[in-house]
Amino acid sequence: IKEFISKFQKNDNIKDSISFLMPGLDIEGIQECIIKTEKEWKLGFADESYNQILVLLCLAVSRNRSGQNKGIKITKDENKMLQNYNELDFATSVIEKVQNKFKMILPIEEIEFLSIQLLCSKTVDSLGIENNKDILKSYDEKLQWFVAKIIEVVSDVLNIDLTQDVSLFNGLMIHIRPALFRMKYEKQHTHQIKDYIKSEFPNTFRVS
Repeated sequence: IKEFISKFQKNDNIKDSISFLMPGLDIEGIQECIIKTEKEWKLGFADESYNQILVLLCLAVSRNRSGQNKGIKITKDENKMLQNYNELDFATSVIEKVQNKFKMILPIEEIEFLSIQLLCSKTVDSLGIENNKDILKSYDEKLQWFVAKIIEVVSDVLNIDLTQDVSLFNGLMIHIRPALFRMKYEKQHTHQIKDYIKSEFPNTFRVS
């Protein structure tokens, strides 16, 4: 559902698509929760990522209301990994607002799954880009080494020293990290979704 709404619908049809699939849902209320959290954290999501987060939160509320909270399972390794990233705190913050708004308790898996989607998203300004120390602590050392190596190679090719360009380093970190997480987790969870559909609807759907 997220893929259909987010990737195959135009931005101005997002709310119409959500309303059609989840009638009666207070979409504006969920948008308020996202926007308020963005302002608190001083960051902004690209339209595509914002729409995906909106759809995921709408689905979470809809699942809770219908009593269908059998979500994707988050492994212990994934849970441990998430503890190192600010996206978990952001997801917790926005979901707390949603819970207060709709007077409900969402499973911890919803927070963890949203955190992974945030790690895969494209942000306009990621968790305080102006503060180099804050942004670096949310990335692991291997990714920092990888970005530094890219800059080193490009500097050598162009014969220009770019290794001290902090803005370039942070910008590459922001753009490369989501790509890596998408490669790691979106493919993995696609397989989990297919397995879930096969187990729940063995005689109804054929998943290739």
